[in-house]
Amino acid sequence: MKQYSHDRRKILKLIMLGSGTAFAPAFIAGCGKENEGSTSDSGSHTAVFPQSVASGDPRPTSVIVWTRLGIDDTREENVPVTLDVSPYEDFRESVHSRKVYAYRVFDYVIKVKLEQLLPDTYYYYRFTYKGHRSATGRTKTAPDTTSEKKISFAYISCQDYIGRFYNIYEKLIDQDDLDFVVHLGDYIYETNGEPITQIVSDVRQIDFRDKAGAIDFGTYQAARSIDNYRQLYQTYRSDPLLQKIHERFPMI
Repeated sequence: MKQYSHDRRKILKLIMLGSGTAFAPAFIAGCGKENEGSTSDSGSHTAVFPQSVASGDPRPTSVIVWTRLGIDDTREENVPVTLDVSPYEDFRESVHSRKVYAYRVFDYVIKVKLEQLLPDTYYYYRFTYKGHRSATGRTKTAPDTTSEKKISFAYISCQDYIGRFYNIYEKLIDQDDLDFVVHLGDYIYETNGEPITQIVSDVRQIDFRDKAGAIDFGTYQAARSIDNYRQLYQTYRSDPLLQKIHERFPMI
């Protein structure tokens, strides 16, 4: 278990009480491993991959990786994208390199389950579309089920975008040896300015594109249509600090 100084403990306590974020040591099956490097940004990719990359559901031999192409105005029904996976950040050796598809019916979201991986191991992954490369994500598989070594994880909750910022996530990013992050919910809020719980201001607001598909409460709306929900996820995942969390750690 990590030993924090008094000031460090105080900071973590404030984080836990003030933002719905906490860090915790834990026991699950597995062997620990040292951090093998940091994610890298491969240049200008925000227009093509506006929600960056993410990973989740880590198992001992598998993990899911995710991205979305920002090509909503295209008429293509399905778009080929290259997915590369490596145990090395510089991708000098690949364990997966294959073509995957982004389908218009799924809003050009790509979700791939990587299998036949090694337990308790860091992997780096990236997507490439017509020469445009996504950010490099780092993920980690779960430990083998026969081991009993301590691991570290963080949990977060109550993630509202309306009128709020995710500055506290910088502290989470500093915990570079976390094995994974657990999001307890709410990952999104369905309303776009509910006056009792949300901060209504000129910044960090969401104006639904599909107003007819939303539930109208007069001064604000709630999501109902598929486009409403897609817009919520697109907007939330445009936040640069939330993107760094997803690029850095697998999320459960």
